[in-house]
Amino acid sequence: MLLEEWTGAGGPSIGKSFNIFDASRKRCHQSWVDNGGTLAQFDGGLTDGAMILEGPAVGTNGVTLRPRMTFTPLPDGHIRQQRENSSDGGKSWTSAFDS
Repeated sequence: MLLEEWTGAGGPSIGKSFNIFDASRKRCHQSWVDNGGTLAQFDGGLTDGAMILEGPAVGTNGVTLRPRMTFTPLPDGHIRQQRENSSDGGKSWTSAFDS
């Protein structure tokens, strides 16, 4: 298990993610929580050299989103992390952050 503790770049959001490889399903899993009451459950794996995780999230306002996280290795050894959200079941996506 890998524990990530994070602070949002643009505001007061903080949170944690718990990351595992689910050997029984041969999938990566991330449980993501923040101080605003959001819980997101991501599942996925490698696609074209990037780790892509998707799953449902419900915020404190009751709105259900489908977030997608993409982790892409860069030549300098860093990782590009992108998050996109869909409110229409994955038909269209909007960028939430890209770092």
